Amino acid sequence: MGTREDAIEFGRNHVGRPGYEGGRDLEAELDVAERLQQVSTRLIQADDVHELFEQILDTAVAIMRSDYASIQMLDREQRELRLLVHRVFTREAAKSWERLRPVLGTICGEALRTGQRCIVADVERCDLIAGSDGLKTFLQTGIRAVQSTPLVSRSGTLIGMISTHWREPHEPGASELRMLDVLARQAADLIERAQSDKALRERERELADFFENSPVGLHWIGADGVILRANQAELDLLGTTRDEYIGRHIADFYADRGVGEDILRRFARGETLRSYAARKRCKDGSIKHVLIDGNVLWGKNGEFIHARCFTRDVTEQRRAEAALRSLNAELEERVAARTTELVSSIAERERLQEQLLQAQKLESIGTLAGGIAHDFNNLLNIIMGYTLLIQHCGYRGNVSEALEVIRETVQRAAALVQQLLAMARKSEVKFQQTDINEIVKTVGRVLAETFPKTIDIALNLDSDLPPLLADPNQIHQALLNLSINARDAMPHGGHLLLETSITSGDELRRRFRNAQPGRYVCIRVTDSGIGIDESTQGRIFEPFFTTKPQGQGTGLGLSVVYGIVTNHSGFVDVESAPGRGTRFSIYFPLAQERFTPELKAEPDVDARQEFRGCGETLLFVDDEERQLRLMREFLEKQGYRVLAARDGAEAVDVYSRHKQEIALVVLDLGLPKLNGWQAFQRMREIEPNVKALFATGLLSPEIEAEMRRVKVAGVLEKPYELGAVLEKITTAVRSPAARALS
Repeated sequence: MGTREDAIEFGRNHVGRPGYEGGRDLEAELDVAERLQQVSTRLIQADDVHELFEQILDTAVAIMRSDYASIQMLDREQRELRLLVHRVFTREAAKSWERLRPVLGTICGEALRTGQRCIVADVERCDLIAGSDGLKTFLQTGIRAVQSTPLVSRSGTLIGMISTHWREPHEPGASELRMLDVLARQAADLIERAQSDKALRERERELADFFENSPVGLHWIGADGVILRANQAELDLLGTTRDEYIGRHIADFYADRGVGEDILRRFARGETLRSYAARKRCKDGSIKHVLIDGNVLWGKNGEFIHARCFTRDVTEQRRAEAALRSLNAELEERVAARTTELVSSIAERERLQEQLLQAQKLESIGTLAGGIAHDFNNLLNIIMGYTLLIQHCGYRGNVSEALEVIRETVQRAAALVQQLLAMARKSEVKFQQTDINEIVKTVGRVLAETFPKTIDIALNLDSDLPPLLADPNQIHQALLNLSINARDAMPHGGHLLLETSITSGDELRRRFRNAQPGRYVCIRVTDSGIGIDESTQGRIFEPFFTTKPQGQGTGLGLSVVYGIVTNHSGFVDVESAPGRGTRFSIYFPLAQERFTPELKAEPDVDARQEFRGCGETLLFVDDEERQLRLMREFLEKQGYRVLAARDGAEAVDVYSRHKQEIALVVLDLGLPKLNGWQAFQRMREIEPNVKALFATGLLSPEIEAEMRRVKVAGVLEKPYELGAVLEKITTAVRSPAARALS
């Protein structure tokens, strides 16, 4: 390409041709060849690009023997030819062709469109540009002939144009054009290199700007750990200068020994550092917490060129995190302390509420004590009278009927005792499906037995009343407190009405705006007493507020009612006026789930023949001698063998000696020496799967929970029917042993 051999070949092809001046022309051709070789050499040596363009243009003029010449580069983004260098153009012509759009109807446009050289021997006779501004410019510049050769890259892309111009009409020869093609190849290579150099310089400038002005610290290090380059952010981070930093080993700037060596080892293994945590020592001795990201730039042959490291200062972040951890720890301590206080406060509040409720129960019993004693004495008189008649007076009536009267009277007395125990019982709050009508009936019976006979008690119950999710003991207590208040408001007698009904939430919202949609169970207690004035109504639910004389009330009754109703998410209302009686209405949100109370008739002994024993051994434990003798005689008649014990210690001793024979133990909870539960625990130590029934008139929640846990055989509530005892004993004996929980 462009060598002396090309020129010699050119000379051979022309020497001896007609009109060819051999010696002079050969010398000129050799000069051209020399020029081409020089251009090729300078292209390889990468001399000054602009000067090289000038040399190419001079060579083009020499080859083509033209008067003018130009090289243009194609700007694809702007779609125009930009003038790089020219020869002998006037200032006006150069300005006209400085940026030229190669549109159709121009010589350059035609060359670019076809990708082929375009030659116009005489511009005045060229139809392509006839009458155009281009023709005027040519003629004003003194140009009569033009040739434009496209410059094509080695990939086949048009990148520019090399053109020559003559003052007179001219047709370039084939040999000239061949030499021009060689030169065009060189010009195309030079333009392509110029474009690559420009792009490379722009990229280098962008990278240098990014490197130097990045807000993140950057530094390059060699394989030996020596710092090769650093930006201003890196220097500012450490408070040092470029001269003090570059050329030093990275280990000199890490606060912890071995960090620099560890980083170099990772780079040598080809690892990429991602958020590598380290501490750097600044020039003033302070420590900065940093995160380092970095990787290695490897050469084509796998050589380590340099490692690029990005340094992020996270000192303030670490301080903030430490402060946050400290605050969190302090907050957790405060929350824990406050939680402990709240738990203690809540526990204390619940304990006080429980004590208050229990005190109210006992106060209610004390209030009813006179009536209870009167009614209980009446029952005892009936029992005593019929017993004496049968024993000593030669009773002439039907003995069976007399005994039935005694039996019914005993049942009434037992029911009264059970009601009193239920009222006094200290029980845990336990929400369950509750039949409100049954509670009202139970309270009504207690009131009928204990209130003065001058008070007429009536019930008006909704027979379709659904069940209520509630604590039955608390509902019982609330209803009893309201009834006692009503009694006290009628010292000379009157009427007391207990009612149940259903009320809608929409209707209730007219009085209580917090009422929710749905239905509510309403319990009303209405009396015909002295009534309550309006000012007093505003305070009746305050604790310890009372209008009764000193010593006749604690002022807690209605406060407890209010607490119970609130605990059930309900509402309480009062309607009253002096001399017109009082009506208390309490509302409870209705449970969605319905239930049907299970009703079981109590069969008599004769109906329980299927519950007879088959010679099994029972251990019956009771401290009441007559009760023990009665049950022994009864159970032996029903087919059982009975071992007896009179206290807990004796029961454990008997069980230890006869454990292989005993099928079931029946214990009273209130035994001397060891109570029934303690005795049972001792028996479980002897035989973990011992079966036991417990007899009691009052069962505490704690013992009840323990019984559920260890799965005892059952509970007999005193006083009990003999038939019920037989059924439970036989059922327990025949059932498989319950596996005790460990």
